[in-house]
Amino acid sequence: MRQRRPTWWRVLGVVVLALVAWPGPLASAASRVALTVVHQDENVTLAHHGQGTFRIVASHPGTASIRVSLYSSVVFRSEIDSLSTPQPAVGSPISSTGLIPLTCTPGQQTALTVSVLSQGAHGPVARCANIPVSLHLPCLASQCSGVYPLQIQLSGEGGSDVVWSLVTVTSTPVTQPLRVDLIGIVNPSSWTSPSLAESDFSAFTAHPSSPVTLALDYRALADAVSVPGAAQWRSSLSAALHSPLHRAIAAPPPTIDYAGLARNGFSAQVSQQVDLAGTLLQELVGQSVDAPVFLQGGVSAASVAAVSASGSHDVVLDDTALSPPPSSTLAWGAPFSLAGAPGATGLATDSSLASLVSLTSLQAGPRAALLEGALNFLHFEAPNDPAVRTVVIPLVVGTLSPVFLNELINGLASDPYVTLSTLAPSFSPSLVGSNGAPSERSLATPVLTDWSSRNVTTLSTLLQRTHSFLGAVNTPERASALSSMVLGSEVLGGASVRQSTLTTALATLNHQLTGVSVDNSTVTLAGSGTSLPITVFSSLHYPITVIAHLITDRLSFPGGSQIPITLSRPTTAVRINVSKAIGSSLILQIVLTTPDNRLELTHVALAVHVSGISWVGYALTALALVVLFLWWIRTHRRRLEGRHLR
Repeated sequence: MRQRRPTWWRVLGVVVLALVAWPGPLASAASRVALTVVHQDENVTLAHHGQGTFRIVASHPGTASIRVSLYSSVVFRSEIDSLSTPQPAVGSPISSTGLIPLTCTPGQQTALTVSVLSQGAHGPVARCANIPVSLHLPCLASQCSGVYPLQIQLSGEGGSDVVWSLVTVTSTPVTQPLRVDLIGIVNPSSWTSPSLAESDFSAFTAHPSSPVTLALDYRALADAVSVPGAAQWRSSLSAALHSPLHRAIAAPPPTIDYAGLARNGFSAQVSQQVDLAGTLLQELVGQSVDAPVFLQGGVSAASVAAVSASGSHDVVLDDTALSPPPSSTLAWGAPFSLAGAPGATGLATDSSLASLVSLTSLQAGPRAALLEGALNFLHFEAPNDPAVRTVVIPLVVGTLSPVFLNELINGLASDPYVTLSTLAPSFSPSLVGSNGAPSERSLATPVLTDWSSRNVTTLSTLLQRTHSFLGAVNTPERASALSSMVLGSEVLGGASVRQSTLTTALATLNHQLTGVSVDNSTVTLAGSGTSLPITVFSSLHYPITVIAHLITDRLSFPGGSQIPITLSRPTTAVRINVSKAIGSSLILQIVLTTPDNRLELTHVALAVHVSGISWVGYALTALALVVLFLWWIRTHRRRLEGRHLR
């Protein structure tokens, strides 16, 4: 036994060392380098002889191979949705290229050209290192138009990746392209990663000839004032809107209770909710907004009616707010009036395409091709219809890869099935009810509970104090940012939820108001005709103008007792001329208010000591001079008498 134990532990030690040294399946997976489809042409145009080509650009770290498989054309939209799932509903492939070594071009990125041939097609096919690369369609060229699922399998030294995409085959002229409105939503998410938002703005800037609309949430623009180092973000936003084809609209937060504001006497706040984004945009980058408004989330007919009554009649809505969602039917693509919201014209987004945009688990190139292919499929739902049909696609700026945006915009700009457009033309009255779509739709969101009396009182106080304080703020951008804080508290929900947000906003404002104070140290005044020194402190990080009210009946001020003071530094010293002072000590009341005199910022009682000479002092001085004079006379006489005696 004594000899076996050392032997046993030696064996165990060898096993442990072997396990440590063996990379195992986890290490193998960790060392695997992803194979990426950088770009894929989504459209293939078949020539008269039934042949066309498209490109796939693949990035691969070393030796790699590719297999491209084509499936039967899409019949139902659900087939496209399934391509992002582990088991796509596409059946069996109708054609495959076989495994092709990616040796067409040197380096670690290969541009592979794939030939697509219909029945009876003739002519040379594309090759990669003398290997034919082709896919065959089981149809005559004139009958092959459609959207086809595409599987791209990349194999390399570290393993393999399977990527699903779409390719559109065109063999006949396009009668009426879809009108596509890309809406880049700029909301607080755009500050989660400011550098990514700046890259997304740059992607729009790089396509000045492609129309796009930015929907601006005023909270994001307010952050552009208060967030440190926001200059680059603002500059990127300005550059993105430089092209005349790049427009902006307001997109207030989706939490706002427009209907409740209107019912409780705050209709002016509804206008503020819509207008603030335009005000901030003008102040930040000198640009204006277009008339349509994007009302995100679930909104009731009463809320849309309140917005319309404020002057904003064209509204973009999430299609999930409608009953039924237009994208779930075949009657989509046209503006409509809204039941219960007279004067309003609505246009719905496509929630299915929006979900595809946000599916970041898909590689950027194939995801752009999927989205483009999905749009092309929508065209094929009514390929010969001459009516204008509009698809609205929301994109959240700051959450997307700029590579994806570049791929998408480049693809759509050259896609024969779509035409990029700005948003405003899509609200043309001539399009309402066109293409067999309903001329009126209903919103699914009910009117929520009303406000409590405490809600109304708190908001009234908040608005009154804010309005007065904004008159003191010298920087327009900072004033608008403060307005954003107030407007963001006017939320949907029950009375208790709303009260919480209103109370928080009021406390935040009150904290701003306590940022101004006056030094209450005793002040010495040299006398009438001198100046009174006052020191005012400000912990605010922006300049404001206040009015100092000087209250006393024992001092006179030639310039008046209400003195405007601009506070642009932490400490501001002010000297106030005094023409008359009564008494040797007094109490001076100093009250700082906003310029409209309606809001008191601070109140202090200042002890003032007057050091000027009194009448008693004058009398004693005179008496001392008289005594001195008499003493001098007496001394002088004695001197004269002494001389005579000698």
